[in-house]
This record gives sequence, structure tokens and C-alpha cells, in this order.
Amino acid sequence: MVGNLRGKAARRVATRWLLAGGLALATSLAWPADPFVAQARNEALRALQSRAQVDFELPGAAEVDAPLRQRIEALVREHHTRIAGVATTWIDEIQASADLRDKPLVRVLMARYFNELVLSQIDRVDSADDERLLRAHANAATCAAPQANQGLGRWAAMLQRLPEAERDADLRAQATRLARWGQPRADLPPRPAVPWMSAHRAALASLRAPDRPPGEPPAPPMLVWTFLLGKADRVSPAERCALATWMLQREPLRQAPPAARADQLRLALAWDPAHDLGRSSPGPAGDDYPPVARLFMVKGTVRVEGRVNASGSGLEAPAVVRREISVEGLRAPRLAAFEALFDDASLQRAAATKITSAAPGTVTSLSFVWRLE
Repeated sequence: MVGNLRGKAARRVATRWLLAGGLALATSLAWPADPFVAQARNEALRALQSRAQVDFELPGAAEVDAPLRQRIEALVREHHTRIAGVATTWIDEIQASADLRDKPLVRVLMARYFNELVLSQIDRVDSADDERLLRAHANAATCAAPQANQGLGRWAAMLQRLPEAERDADLRAQATRLARWGQPRADLPPRPAVPWMSAHRAALASLRAPDRPPGEPPAPPMLVWTFLLGKADRVSPAERCALATWMLQREPLRQAPPAARADQLRLALAWDPAHDLGRSSPGPAGDDYPPVARLFMVKGTVRVEGRVNASGSGLEAPAVVRREISVEGLRAPRLAAFEALFDDASLQRAAATKITSAAPGTVTSLSFVWRLE
């Protein structure tokens, strides 16, 4: 069974389904005729389980001792059982829904899985959980460790460096976080007004500005090299982690309370559909509809606010002030995995939209409606 695959085998299955167009192909398949419902259920569940094997994998080459590896693997086994149980409930709900039963089952199910994955990644347990996370990311070396950006590799490496008592506490915190899978969560951090990647690009650009603020922390070499090569939109997982770690050392996050700093770090490190699946199902040339939003039938309205520039040709320093997003088949209170998909494109539109209703220098807002025709 695919759910029992490990390592490279699981990754190959997940890649086939989700990164090489398998999910896009699956979205063309409507709910099957009644004799094939069981087969469709099994196929959808296998796709989800194979992806979960990748997301919750403890890499074989991760540098953790044998006792810790055993404890992590036990936690993961328990969670895979939990994931399968929740997924089965989701499938039952989808099958029973008059609005969803004719929709592509794999697509609807995977949208729920990815959203739950991000909810679990941005969930906090307590202040001690925040402090451990921040200490682990005190410098970018955490991001460059072997296997640090594969599955649970970074978390496992962090655990290995902790004293025994703190290691036990962090394992308990992770168990608490995973036990909330499929359940409502309270006090989740809000998305920042400026997408994290846009903020990071601006921060890197400021390093070369003549009025560079005093006390600006040096950027990790890998980030400077990426910026100079003009590849800031195509960062690797290690570079993404290093960016988030560096931003913690800059204002205003440097002076923010630990809980706020940890929240922003979790948001920056959480699974990003645009980064992982963004090259699937590309749209027509010149179409700025995000490919992954097209893949999961995401639509909505994004409101952007900024100051009209001197020529009236767009907004300066625009920021997202409101998001109203929906995902086909997803009824969760928080669409954490998909809520920011239109942010970058909306900000780009705002910066290039001619404005005649407000004078230059005036703060105004623009709303952008995203609908699949």
C-alpha cells in the first residue's frame, strides 16, 4: 500500500501525483460512476498518504541518535494513522455532499490536506515552544544543516541539539500540535500585509541602498548571492529558511515580543503551494492568475492599499488590507494554505494600475477580483 512506502519510493509517488502533473490530470476526472466509487476513494486516499509520507518523513541521513529517531518515528506512525482516519471522514463528507460529489475527488481531498498541513505548521503550543523555535533559528546555520529542509529534517536536527529536558518538552509540544489535526484551532497568527517574499526582496535591496539603516545585520552569503543573480523569486528551501531567519534579526521583528517573532517565523517556513506546486498547470502567456490557484479552483477578492505615486500610474508601497478567498470543496474557517495566493499578483497590479480618482500622494485602495472564467 502506498501509505506504507518510505523515503525515495514515497517521494516518487507523491511527485508523480502532485509535482509532475498527476494532480492536474486527476482534476479532469469527475466523480466516477457508482461501481467505481470505492476505487476512486482508494486512489484518492493513496495519493494523500503518499504525499503525507513526504511531508512527515524523517530522512534516513538526518543526524539524530537512535533513541531520538525511534521516538520521532513512533510519533510519525501515530500521526499517519490519524491522517488516514481524518481523510476517510473527509472522503465520506465529500461523497455525501450534493455540491461536491461531482467534483474531482483527488483535488478536493488534497486541498483539505494541504490546508490542514499549513494549519498544523503555523499552530503554536505555548511560550516555551516559541522560545525553542527562536533559539534554533538564531542564525542561518540551522537552515544549511544536512537534510534540514526535507520532511521533518530541520525539526529533528533542532531536537538533537536540545538538552534532554527541552527535547522531551518539544516532543510533547509536537504531539499536541499533531493531535489537533482535523480539529479547529484558536489564536492562529494572521498573514502579514506584505507577502513574506516581497518583504524579503525589499530587505535584500535595502542592503545596497545609500541610506542603509545603521545596525542592519549582515545577510547570509547564500542570500546575497541569490539576490545578485536575480533569483529572489526562485529560492531553495534552505534559502527560504535563511531569509526568514535573517528577517528575525531586522527591525521591526528584532524588537517584537517572542510570540510575534515565532508566529512570523512559522508563517514564513510553512508549506507554500506557490513554491511547491506553482509550476503545475501553467496558464496562457500573459495570464497572471497563479497556476496553483487555477489548479485548486481558488477564487476571491483582494483589497490593496497604498499611496498614489507622483505620475498617478500606480500605488507606492502597496499592502494587502483584506482577503476574501474561497477554495472549491474547502469549508475550513481558515484557508491558511491558499489565502495569500493572490497577494503578489494583486500588489503587482496595484503598482501598475493608472489611478484617476485620487490625487498623487493620496492614500487609496484598490480591489482586485480573481475569478476563473
